[in-house]
Amino acid sequence: MVSAANFGTGVQKKMEVVTVAGQTIFSTPAVITDINKIMLYRNGVMISFTINNTHSVITEVACNTGDEIRIIQLQ
Repeated sequence: MVSAANFGTGVQKKMEVVTVAGQTIFSTPAVITDINKIMLYRNGVMISFTINNTHSVITEVACNTGDEIRIIQLQ
């Protein structure tokens, strides 16, 4: 994971999504080149994820309807 100090030094892209029940896969704002340059938040809390493909991630726990997901990606 990238430290907060280093994370703010590059160009950031972000995406916010309101989820549906059971949703686990989320598109990223840009092509994934480094898993360590992505931060994923669910309702304001950072959560774990894995890479699904070069354009999406999978959360470890399924979301509930109305959860707010924020993906911040450093380029």
